[in-house]
Amino acid sequence: MNRNIFYSIDYQYFGSIDYILNLINYTNICFLSNEQQQKTMHLNRTWLYGPNNLVGLSIPLKGGRNAKQLIRDIQVADDPAWKRIHWRTLHDCYRKSPWFDEYAAELRTFYEADHKFLADWCRSSCEWVLEKLGKNTDILTEYSDAAEIIQVSYEQNPVSQVPQGYPLYQQVFSERRGFAANLSILDLLMNEGPLSFSYLDSCTTYKKSAGNSR
Repeated sequence: MNRNIFYSIDYQYFGSIDYILNLINYTNICFLSNEQQQKTMHLNRTWLYGPNNLVGLSIPLKGGRNAKQLIRDIQVADDPAWKRIHWRTLHDCYRKSPWFDEYAAELRTFYEADHKFLADWCRSSCEWVLEKLGKNTDILTEYSDAAEIIQVSYEQNPVSQVPQGYPLYQQVFSERRGFAANLSILDLLMNEGPLSFSYLDSCTTYKKSAGNSR
C-alpha cells in the first residue's frame, strides 16, 4: 500500500462520523498542532444520542475555546468533575446498546487518565477508534512538507433530517425519536460494533453517488 498522508489542523473529541470518513482513506494521519486555535474549531466537542434528546459534551479548556494559542498548547481544565459527568452520560446513553459491554472498560480508561493537553486526549482516542474500525493507520507526530496539506471540509453537527437514500443503522433510541446522522463515532461503534466500517463504506458510496465526494 502506498504511503498517503491526511493532514488536518482539526482534532476532534471522539470525532463525528463525517470526520472519521475523511481519516479512514489514509495510511497516515498528521495533525498540524503548530497551527493557531480558531474560534470556529470545535476540538473539544462531541455529540451523543441520549434517552431524551441529543447530548453535546465539551471537554473544559484552560482559558476557554477563544483563547489565542497554538493547538498543541491547549490544556484541559483542572476539573476532574467533567470526567465523571462525561462517563456517566456515555453510560446512560449507551448502556443498552449491543456493544457497550464490549467497549466500556477500555473507554473508561480515557476518563481515568490524566491528559494535560487536549491534543494528547484527542490523538489517543483517535488511535483507539481507528483500531476498533480495523484500520492500520499511523498517526504521525512530525511533518516536513506543509505543501502536502489536503484541504478537507467536514461537518460536526448532528443531522436529524437525512436525505433519501442516506445509509441508516439501528440506534438505541431511534424508534422513539428517529434516526440522527453524523453523531460521534462512538454512537456508531456502540450500535454496530465490528460492522461499523461497513457502514462507513456505505456512507462513502452514498456520497459519491450523490455527488458529494470529498
